[in-house]
Amino acid sequence: MADTNTQHNNHDDNAADDKQEEYDHAKVPAEPEEEKLDSFSPAERELTPLNLSSKSLQSLQSGTSDNQSILKSTLKKKQRAWVDPWEAAVKDTFYHKQIDSLRPTFDVLHDRITGVQPLNQLFTANRDGIEEDEDEELDSPQDIELEQEEKTQQEPGKKFGMWIGVIARNLLNIFGVIMFLRVGFMVGQAGIVQALLIIAISTAVTVLTALSMSAICTNGTILGGGAYYMISRSLGPSIGGAIGILFSIGNMCACSLYLIGFAETLVANLENAASFHIVDGGVWDVRIWSNIGLLFVLFISIVGLSCVIKTQLGLLMFIFCAILLFFVGSFYQEYTNNEYPCELEYGAGAAQCVDTPYISMMTITPKGWINGNFVENLQSDYQGYNFWTVLGIFFPAVTGIMAGANISGELENPGVDIPNGTIISIAISTVVYMLMAIFVGAVTVRYELLTNDLVMAYICVWEYIVIIGIYAATLSSAIASLVGAPRILQAVASDNLFPFKVVQYFGKLNKNGEPMRGYFLATVVALCCNLIGELNAVAPLISQFFMLTYLLVNVACFGLAVSKSPGWRPSFKYFNRYTALIGSLLCLVIMFLLNWAYALAALLIAGMLFFYVYFKDPDINWGAAPQARRYYDVYKALLKLRKTKQHIKTWRPAFLILTRDPIKKPQLLLFTQTLNKAHGPLFYCTIHTGDYRTNIRKFREAKHNGYLPPNCPKNAQGFYKCIIADSLRNGTQSLVQTIGTGSLAPNTLIVGFKAKWQNDNDEVINEYVQILRDALVMGMGLMVVTGAKRINWFLDEYAPPAIEHDDEEDDNEEENGDETEIVTHSEAGSSNRDHISNVSPAMRMPQSSKHAEDAMFLSKALAAGQSKQTVIDVWWMIDDGGLCMLIPYIMKKHKFWSQCKLRMLMVAEEDSMNSDIGGMKDMIKQFRLPYEGPLFVPAKKEPSPQTVARYEALAKRKLSELSRHKIIKKWLILTELLWEYSRYAGINVVTLPIPTKQMEPRAYMALLEMLTERKKLPPTIIMRGNGESTLTFYSE
Repeated sequence: MADTNTQHNNHDDNAADDKQEEYDHAKVPAEPEEEKLDSFSPAERELTPLNLSSKSLQSLQSGTSDNQSILKSTLKKKQRAWVDPWEAAVKDTFYHKQIDSLRPTFDVLHDRITGVQPLNQLFTANRDGIEEDEDEELDSPQDIELEQEEKTQQEPGKKFGMWIGVIARNLLNIFGVIMFLRVGFMVGQAGIVQALLIIAISTAVTVLTALSMSAICTNGTILGGGAYYMISRSLGPSIGGAIGILFSIGNMCACSLYLIGFAETLVANLENAASFHIVDGGVWDVRIWSNIGLLFVLFISIVGLSCVIKTQLGLLMFIFCAILLFFVGSFYQEYTNNEYPCELEYGAGAAQCVDTPYISMMTITPKGWINGNFVENLQSDYQGYNFWTVLGIFFPAVTGIMAGANISGELENPGVDIPNGTIISIAISTVVYMLMAIFVGAVTVRYELLTNDLVMAYICVWEYIVIIGIYAATLSSAIASLVGAPRILQAVASDNLFPFKVVQYFGKLNKNGEPMRGYFLATVVALCCNLIGELNAVAPLISQFFMLTYLLVNVACFGLAVSKSPGWRPSFKYFNRYTALIGSLLCLVIMFLLNWAYALAALLIAGMLFFYVYFKDPDINWGAAPQARRYYDVYKALLKLRKTKQHIKTWRPAFLILTRDPIKKPQLLLFTQTLNKAHGPLFYCTIHTGDYRTNIRKFREAKHNGYLPPNCPKNAQGFYKCIIADSLRNGTQSLVQTIGTGSLAPNTLIVGFKAKWQNDNDEVINEYVQILRDALVMGMGLMVVTGAKRINWFLDEYAPPAIEHDDEEDDNEEENGDETEIVTHSEAGSSNRDHISNVSPAMRMPQSSKHAEDAMFLSKALAAGQSKQTVIDVWWMIDDGGLCMLIPYIMKKHKFWSQCKLRMLMVAEEDSMNSDIGGMKDMIKQFRLPYEGPLFVPAKKEPSPQTVARYEALAKRKLSELSRHKIIKKWLILTELLWEYSRYAGINVVTLPIPTKQMEPRAYMALLEMLTERKKLPPTIIMRGNGESTLTFYSE
């Protein structure tokens, strides 16, 4: 094993050297002269740790010194530390995520630049002849050149500030169609008091969500994707991917909501002004005009985001003018409705109403403050609606708070602009909505509020400014939604969470960085919603999408707050985990109160998307809150285990597996994966021999940071540790002493059998045997696995591999007239057959040539799977605490071994065999282990001469010359019994002989070789417990 590991290590070292040379070639010029630096980009020169002049490099490499040798720092002047120009100053240079280099000084320590040995002399050798470039006051030609190139680099695209990028966009989405067309309706249905309550509840949701969103935004740079980016980076790809798709669709549907409001207003105006209509002046006209408006919005969006922003700023002016003129008009405007129902004035069945069902009535007047209208409208009067359905209709009016976050990638300072701008926009909109509700309820009678969608236009100073405001608000909000939705979809597509071609197709950007395909997809979705043609039907659906988004924003903030991660350091302090929790619960409750069917549908769709990404398990690491919380929970759980004392009933094996490359040499890994039903930790470890100072950081990173690589066969899972040690034994000793944490520490060492030990020298053999001895000395159980390569681990169930039996050897021996003792003894006595008959017929050993042929047939790996007669033979020779019995039981619990039968075999003297059978059966029964037997095998007096001769040939010593040769003889007898009784078993489990100091290493390896006999016996596990009991038949 040591020689193969050494070869493997040499191979790894060579590969590491190749990678080091590639890194060096990329980081240092091929010619070390300073004038050759022109071939490097500014970034490469900036991050090249140190530069040696030609003379100094040659001087160091030759071992001589020259006073003219100069060492220079290649950091730019502004990046050099004050105390030492070789060191990096405290700047953001190395903190950008695109840069994963170490600081220059650490690059030298880790040998990551050319001239590794010479540069190490900077820290170890006499440097009298090396001069440092300490002239840090003057800019070097390289500094000047780098600065000039930076100035000539193309400046990034223009960014938007808080007022234009966030507040303006938010208010344009908030002051939309609902404000002009449904505030009066809300007051008419709910009354002024409950209307203010509806606004307060909606504001509470948005304020709590804004607090959570602000905390997330100020905990790091927010890139493109807005709400999707915040949620996905906070809650992980599963929840992030689900909400990204839903939020994108929600914005597409919201575009339709605004266009339907635009069309309703336009149809009403055309009907009143010119009695014009296309089809019926109703729903069909709304459908047609909303889709015409959709084409206009698409055209504006295609022109570019900058044009959209400029267009929206113009539209915002109309909205503010309309709002201002509305409040001014409420103090003097009056409106008389000539079709006011007579019954509402005089009561049902009044005589005045018989001939004139409609009368003229002043329905809008500032006198409403004092004539009782204001007091009357304080109360609710629901007609076909209730409080929650009205809330569902109004809620889209406050959902514009994410508009600024949707273009977070185009903001100058997203971490500041988004929280401040969002809170300001909520405050402005809330005040405006509440004042509107009070004023419109005071000056307008309820009938007008319920039947006239354009009531606010009649209150305004100039009616048409409100009409223009409605058009401006609806179109601007539609533009914002149509522009934002594809960008969210593009952010989801760029993260590759969904392999669906449709997502990738519509998420692509054109050469100008615009999601053009996404614009057309949003247009199609909005067109389908336009066909509904009713604002009150679309609004509750939009509310569900946005409520779910706000729910997850609050959940994200709550998850981060309770994760107790040091990385959660938001600069926004006006929040805590309770505000986030209350916001989450409020959103969830309101979702079901609005429409439980819509809520279930939204959660069902989100759940399906969530589980898809969850089981897909993309290789993404965003530092999400569940990761931080999971770490915290595991840490706390480990600390709690300190109070849990070890007990036999709770004992479980935890394995330390010495393996080579888990990808290229996976046999031992695949075997130990079938032991996972013990539900104990599996620590896979690879030991490389060499100097641990050779770039240890990159070495560990390449070894998957403590876990098995994700591309392991059969999705194997476990911990993985790769260390560098000066020898295989020292590495094993270090692992046995240090691997694991608290109660999660291994108690059983698993190693592979050293197959080619006969070709190794005594030093290598001694090291392997010492490793086995060290494990037992350190209190570990020990398992030596042989034959794992012969097993097809990719079958669903174990199929015993074909083996080479010694039929030809028996024929040759019979021809020479020398019949072996094994054959003679197996057929000698009836007592042996009697003991075999204690086992079920399917478990019996072959007693004739026909039985042998049948057993040989059962031992072959059939294409359809293995026979149900496969047996795991356990030779429990020494009481080691029960590990030899427990491990096969754990194996059988795995699907791979589930069809195998367990059989226990014990060797005993003829005279004590009958007395031991009953006691052993009772003990196995009390252990509650599903073993057949026990089968007692009569012991021989002496091993056969052939067995002794083979052992002496392997050990290269006479048996009589070895210490404890009588004990060795008994183990050699066991090797004969293994061939006689278990050569047709599926797998053998045998007690491991203890490697005492008196036994020579080569003699011990010869004994293990005889016990496994890879050509004559099935795969074998030689194992031994550490002496502690692992089985008990007591209940306490």
